[in-house]
Amino acid sequence: MEVLTETGKRVERLLYSSVIIIIASFLFYYLSEAISSDKNSLKKTLLLNFIEVINRNQKSLELAKDLQESYDRFQKENKNKTEKQLREEKEKERIEIVKLNKARLKLGMAEINVDKRIDEKPSPYTELNINNINSVRNKLNLTEHVSIEGAKDVYNEAYRLMVRKIFYNDNDLQKEFIKKEQSAIKDLIDSAKIKINELDKGSVKVFDVDTPLQIPFSLGDLKSNLSLYNIETVGMIFMPVLLVIWLGSISMTRAREIYYIKKSKRISETYPHILNLYYFIDRDLLEKQSDIDEFDQLISGDRDVIKSKRSSSYIYFIVRVIMLVAFTATILTPFYVGAYKVSGSLSVINVIGLCICFFINVIQAISFVVYEVNLSKTIFTVKGDVYEIK
Repeated sequence: MEVLTETGKRVERLLYSSVIIIIASFLFYYLSEAISSDKNSLKKTLLLNFIEVINRNQKSLELAKDLQESYDRFQKENKNKTEKQLREEKEKERIEIVKLNKARLKLGMAEINVDKRIDEKPSPYTELNINNINSVRNKLNLTEHVSIEGAKDVYNEAYRLMVRKIFYNDNDLQKEFIKKEQSAIKDLIDSAKIKINELDKGSVKVFDVDTPLQIPFSLGDLKSNLSLYNIETVGMIFMPVLLVIWLGSISMTRAREIYYIKKSKRISETYPHILNLYYFIDRDLLEKQSDIDEFDQLISGDRDVIKSKRSSSYIYFIVRVIMLVAFTATILTPFYVGAYKVSGSLSVINVIGLCICFFINVIQAISFVVYEVNLSKTIFTVKGDVYEIK
């Protein structure tokens, strides 16, 4: 049966090609292990998050900085005034309110409480009003304030809160950027980008070899760098899809081969690859008369002989299953263990895709065993040109 031989050849080709898949799977594992053990990876992620948060809140931070500066100027002006000047300003204000009250009385309006108005001390700065201050504080997730004191250190307070929240598990970065709170917002972003570039120039150990995070390459006159993180990201997308397609191909081809083996019963026409390991008895190869008699009893349907021979078939079946399990585990385990090591940096879509592909791969691995069950207790017998299955 020519189709049986051709199917077996295809299975063997797929088995040989699996070496490439296994190498790719192990390479991904070692790359993921290196990246997951790289402390600079977390620092880079935190810095990118810092830049994103600063950009998102830049307008509110600038308003907070203006408020804080206005409050400082206001306080400085009051502090520089002598007690005599303050008394004179208060007395002048009192006289103006008294005059205003006289006019209000003539119009039949209520008088203004002179002491209360003076104690309120309205700010000469239009931006230093409670509503404006609390509006800015709300945008920066700060608690509201009941006076213009809410503008005091409003920018510093908001900035420190952001830095502590973003760099909560990295004390070095937290201390470094808290010291920069007086820097311009643009300078903060530039400083974070410079830090990221410094981290990108680092290296990780892959196969115990120091490998730069940025691998230089050139294509003609074009020179650029290829990041190991980008390689890992591409592998995370394409490897699970490749594993699904490849395992699906070999499992379906193997299922087809088992179908032809069972249908033709001609074990001698199977292609001799590693998975075609079956228990068979060829009468022409038997030398002892006792073995020949036992074979004849087997052909005639003797239950005791069939039962005694069936155990050998199960042994061959177990060996095939062990090889298949070891084979699929060698392919799948390195990749999925590597994916687990970097799972903390994966997006929700990546995690969902990985789970779907892993579930499909598990089903494919189980299908290998299910197909082999069809021939788990089969005894192939050959007598001349007659092939039978017991």
